[in-house]
Amino acid sequence: MRIGSYATLTFTMLAIAAPSTAVFAQNDVTIEEIVVTAQRREEQLSDVPLSITALGGEYLESALISETRNLQFVTPGLTWSASGPFAQPTIRGVGTSVTGLGASPNVALYVDGIYNPMQATGLFEFHNVERIEVLKGPQGTLFGRNATGGAIRIVTKDPQQDPSLFLSAGAGEEGLLESSGYVTGGLSDNLAADFAYAVTQDDGYYRDIVTGARLAERDQLALRSKILFRPSEAVKFVLSGYYSEQNDDSPYATQAIDGNLQALAMDPDTPQPTGPFQVAHSFAPEITSEAAMLALRAEFELASAVITSISAYTDQDSNAVADGDGSVLPLLGFDFPSENETFQQELTIASVDSGEALRWIVGAFYLKDENSRDYFRLTLGSNVLELVGSGTFNTKLNAEAWALFGELTYDFTEQLSVTAGLRYSEEEQTQGYRARHPDYSDKWDDLSPRISVTYAVNDATNLYATYSEGFKSGTFNSNSSAVAPEEISAYEVGIKSRPTDRLSVNASAFHYDYQDIQIQAYLGDSTAVTQLQNAAEANIKGLELEVLAKLSAGFSARLGAAFTDAEYDSFPGATTLDPIPGGGNVGQRIDASGNRMIRTPKFTLNAGLSYQTLVGGGELHMATNVFVSNRFYWDVANRLDQGAYEMINARASWTTPNERMRFSVWGENLADARMGLWVGSSTRGDRVAWARPRIFGATVELFVN
Repeated sequence: MRIGSYATLTFTMLAIAAPSTAVFAQNDVTIEEIVVTAQRREEQLSDVPLSITALGGEYLESALISETRNLQFVTPGLTWSASGPFAQPTIRGVGTSVTGLGASPNVALYVDGIYNPMQATGLFEFHNVERIEVLKGPQGTLFGRNATGGAIRIVTKDPQQDPSLFLSAGAGEEGLLESSGYVTGGLSDNLAADFAYAVTQDDGYYRDIVTGARLAERDQLALRSKILFRPSEAVKFVLSGYYSEQNDDSPYATQAIDGNLQALAMDPDTPQPTGPFQVAHSFAPEITSEAAMLALRAEFELASAVITSISAYTDQDSNAVADGDGSVLPLLGFDFPSENETFQQELTIASVDSGEALRWIVGAFYLKDENSRDYFRLTLGSNVLELVGSGTFNTKLNAEAWALFGELTYDFTEQLSVTAGLRYSEEEQTQGYRARHPDYSDKWDDLSPRISVTYAVNDATNLYATYSEGFKSGTFNSNSSAVAPEEISAYEVGIKSRPTDRLSVNASAFHYDYQDIQIQAYLGDSTAVTQLQNAAEANIKGLELEVLAKLSAGFSARLGAAFTDAEYDSFPGATTLDPIPGGGNVGQRIDASGNRMIRTPKFTLNAGLSYQTLVGGGELHMATNVFVSNRFYWDVANRLDQGAYEMINARASWTTPNERMRFSVWGENLADARMGLWVGSSTRGDRVAWARPRIFGATVELFVN
């Protein structure tokens, strides 16, 4: 079943379930107003002249969206991939393939206002989430650093004075065990605290056909705590701490694509998998990460403005150990750890919403990002090379960035508003080697504007048009040459409408001019050696639609669709890898102009249905979410593709009459889709790591208020 079939099924279900207009008028059931902070102040989603997908914590839970990479199943225009351990979200064709030390994604990730520049800790599970906002298009004014594709803002719950406790325990197939909890309460009249934990253990869904060992194992521990101190109504401090450790080797549990493996050319009898969730490696892969964060958020309400300060320090480490040739032959293995320390400080002053025609915000941002690698261990047959401070593998890449920004909105009439913003960014990067001096450094700066016009057709419908620019700083190649910054110019028009209290419709059309795209390609006879290059130009245009409907007191629906036409307009001299007889690949230079951009399906559709009713004195809640994607490509040559697939999740839960306990059964990937977590190509061949197949499980939850 493909996009057309699912669209027909979805709209048929909506038509059958939808009551008449007369019934609509009789029932007092409405869609709740969605409040977001995409412009650094609380606003209704319908009033913000940006394309935003806003997802509440309860909806994420019912749709089984439990981790960052699953956001793609409920967000039009978002694709979430992982290059080995590196998280690489792509929004509307704007993403990155760069995985070097200190490389940041093009889609900025924020948790409670704190920016995470490290890809290796961008894959994590959601716990204690209040809401998630996916901002699409360049966020050059307010969320400027490396946000050419957009920004994902995750907001967790703050402590509450009223005491409450939540505990959850669940189990699934293949040894999956999950447990989480949250407790909050007041310590005094002006002091409250909370604590959240989450533990996951997963025995894995891959098998090594030679050793019988399981792979794609996952173990995770996450701890978060906040202390809220409010000395007066006008002053608030939130001190937060976070710690996590994770081991997830699924992106490196790989098998050959179409038998293209160099090992088979060397030994045709080399054992090879015959099923989709099998491997034959010379050793087990391992991907580990550890992260700790301490942050302070302070808010001061003045008569006409609010001052907000966010200070944060993060310490993040990761390590990846992988079989670089994907066979039982000891041809290539690598072990590359990395360490990251980041300090960031942001200060904003925003006007109080007092009903005046003018609203404004000004701010400053500073970041110091230090990345290091003590060694790079490369195994070639029986030789183990400790590459420390060599001319190929850098041991340090540090960045220091700062920005000044401001934005104002003026209501010329009750219907017409204009927003204008500007951000000046400056960044300096330094690359160093343990055994070589001097260090290499370069500096880039940028001025990113944004202007939006909003016109209120009536109380229920807003039209908007936005022009914005984005900037992703340059960075260093392994040979110490710098690649140019990326720049993007974006045009977008849209409509946000609530024609009835039970229906919300948001639609947008966009066009991007994307310049100097940073592309990473493998070179030479090693999976580990890469080179960055700037693709000349890309052109992206598309349409998106999101619909929310409350069909009756207990029945609601959500629909999202995206059409994205993304091509490299001019990309001569693109580095690619082509298969050679017997197995393996050889590097080539081609003209990739006219090829589709990587990781960008042309069509996607997501549809969610939710039904609630009383059964046995308690509440029965059933929900299903369907995501459909057509084909997209993993490489600029458009040789390796992800075929069209469907992802279907469903959950049924029953809450006891006293609302103290909830019992749930659930299923993920009910269509048993074959979706690649990671697809990689090197001189050693083409390989894929598949995402988890169909799985069923059950969860028990306890609520105490």
